[in-house]
Amino acid sequence: MARRRTVWPTLTHPDERALGSASRLLERGRYEEAADVLAELERSHKAAGDAVEVEILAAARRLCLACRHHREELKAQNQAAAAAAGMERRLRDRLAALLDLAATRSLIGPLEPAAPAPPAERPAPAPRDEASDVLAVQCLGPFCVMHGERRLEPWPNRRAKAVFKYLVMQRDRPVAKETLMDVFWPDTGVSAARNNLNVAVHALRRFLRHEHSKVSHVVFRDGCYLIDPTLPMWIDAAEFERLADAGERHEGMGRLPEAVRDLHAAEALYQGGLFDDDPYEEWILARRRELQDRYVAVLEHLGGLYRAVGDDRASLDTARKVVAVEPFRETAHRDLMRCYARQGQQHLALRQFLDCEAALRDALETRPEPATVELYEQIRRHEPV
Repeated sequence: MARRRTVWPTLTHPDERALGSASRLLERGRYEEAADVLAELERSHKAAGDAVEVEILAAARRLCLACRHHREELKAQNQAAAAAAGMERRLRDRLAALLDLAATRSLIGPLEPAAPAPPAERPAPAPRDEASDVLAVQCLGPFCVMHGERRLEPWPNRRAKAVFKYLVMQRDRPVAKETLMDVFWPDTGVSAARNNLNVAVHALRRFLRHEHSKVSHVVFRDGCYLIDPTLPMWIDAAEFERLADAGERHEGMGRLPEAVRDLHAAEALYQGGLFDDDPYEEWILARRRELQDRYVAVLEHLGGLYRAVGDDRASLDTARKVVAVEPFRETAHRDLMRCYARQGQQHLALRQFLDCEAALRDALETRPEPATVELYEQIRRHEPV
């Protein structure tokens, strides 16, 4: 179908060059620039007293801006749809991994001989008939606490919620009240900080007792606060680290199927950074970075295991996830380049190099390593990688 040419109304003393420029900009979808050209023409005709031409040009300019607005809306909708599809895939992967883990454990039992737990380890999980009392705490991604299928909310106040988060991340380790005072009220006098802490803990206990009344929650011993060690609680961050440890241990022992199973289950649990909905609390930052580094390590272990068995598709997926978290991770960019090249998608491999180059320049003000440049040249020459 032939492209429809934009036809402009006849204007008194038309500036044909400017109108031609605006027409070409419109055909390319550069609406804002076209609107600027029309605005300049509008000012010129307004100064000349050409009222009709001014009205026509003003209407054209408004339509340009309306086109730009609707294109931006379409772009936003497409991005939202892509984000929703990505979230669906991640949740589906998480569900599949957890179901696989549950099925494997129920069918084949423990993979290693049972051994007495060392004294420093946590006590065994609660018996099956107490499962209904378990609090499930999601720390990776947006924070939430579930009791069965019910979400505990609304929290009494921001500080009570923050104190609970802190104690959860210190599970089984008493926290001195002075530490809590210093973390959450650093610029407040001792007396006021102590009072603020007492108010926050009182509100927290009352909230948890109302929502989950059968057990104790926050206890005070020897000048320290902690989550009651007898409280049945499942914490995704702790489970993530346990599965990552188990996967790496299996990998070291040559148990590759078990390693993939546990590492994949750990990867599925990582739904975002630690307390993503609370991005600016200073006490969270170091631990968030530590868990993110562990997540990247899990992905890199998985990628290595997938490459070892020639599963380029799975290796590609894990490398993409690494780059999504750390765009400047060169090893992941090289993995993507190799995977694309082996799949015959040289154009994607070369574009990945450009993405790597831009990420390194923006984040670290540096250039790709010689190994990355050499890989790029190999792919460009269509050599095997």
